[in-house]
Amino acid sequence: MTSPIPTDPTLPAAPASLLRRAFFGPRGLRAGWRFILYNVLTILVSLPFALWMKAHFHLGEETPFTIELLILIEVVYLGASFVAMAVMAKIERRRFADYGVPLRRAFGGRFWEGTVWGVGTLAAIALAVAALGGLSLAGMRTGPEVLRAGLLWLLGCTLIGFYEEISFRGYQLATLADGMGFWPGATLLSLYFGWILHYLEKSNETVMDGINVSLVALFFCFAVRATGDVWFAAGWHVTFNFASFFVLGSPNTAFGGPVEPHLLVSTFAGPQWLTGGPTGLEASAIATVAFLALFPLVAWRFRRAAGATAAATSRP
Repeated sequence: MTSPIPTDPTLPAAPASLLRRAFFGPRGLRAGWRFILYNVLTILVSLPFALWMKAHFHLGEETPFTIELLILIEVVYLGASFVAMAVMAKIERRRFADYGVPLRRAFGGRFWEGTVWGVGTLAAIALAVAALGGLSLAGMRTGPEVLRAGLLWLLGCTLIGFYEEISFRGYQLATLADGMGFWPGATLLSLYFGWILHYLEKSNETVMDGINVSLVALFFCFAVRATGDVWFAAGWHVTFNFASFFVLGSPNTAFGGPVEPHLLVSTFAGPQWLTGGPTGLEASAIATVAFLALFPLVAWRFRRAAGATAAATSRP
C-alpha cells in the first residue's frame, strides 16, 4: 500500500477547468448565462400560450389588434416573466426585491407618484405641440362605449407597464448590471429595447421613434437606480401610455393609427418632427426634449434615495 503524496500548502491550488470558468465566477453562474437562461425560460413558458393564441385568433398581419387581444398577450408575458424570475431567484438564492421588484411596494407611494409624473410628461409634450400648431382639441367623447374602452385601456396599459418594467428594468437590468456594471448594462438593454424590439420589429417605425424609445428605456433604468426599485418607472409607464393612447388619441404604429374610441376629439397636423407622424407623440422632437429633462428632475427629486441606494450597494 503506497502512502499518499504529500502536498505543499504554499503551492497555489490547481486552476479551475476552462469550461467551468466560462460558466461560473466567484459568485456562481455568470451574469450573462443567467440573463440568457431567464429569457429562455420566459420564451418556454409563454410559447404554448402564444401558439394557442396564434391558432385561436388567426394572428397575422391582417388581424386587427384589439385592446382585448392586447390584454391577453400582456397577461401571458407578465405571467411568464414572473415564473422565470421565480425560477432564477430559486437558483440564485435571492428575493424579488434583489432585482428591484419588491412586491409589497407594487402599489405604494412611488408607484402613484410615478403615475403623476407620467401624466405630467405627456401633458407637457401635448401642450408644447399644441402651442406650435401641431395639435388641436375639439371636445370630449362620452357614453358607455367610451367608458368601457377607457377601463380596458387602463388595464391594458397597467399590464404593459408592469410587464416591461418587471422584466426589462427588473431582472434583466439587475443581472446585466451585476455582470458589466450599471451604465453599460442599462445602455445595452435600452438600445435593445428601442431599436430591436421597437424600431426593427414594428412596421412603419421612424428613426426618431427608435431614438426616443431607447431614451425612455434608459430613463426607466435611471429611475430604478434613483428610487431603488421599478415601481416609479412602472407608474410613469402606465399613465404616459394611457394618456397618450386613450385620452389624447395619439397615433401608434402597433394599432395602425389612434385607438378607437378615445376620449378627446383631437387632430394632429404639421411636420413629423413636431407631431411624431404615424408613430405618435412619443416620436416627436418635443418628446425628446421632455425625456431628456426627466433625468435631472428625477435625480433632484430622489437625490436622498439615490444616495442611500448607492451606499447600500457599495457595502461588502
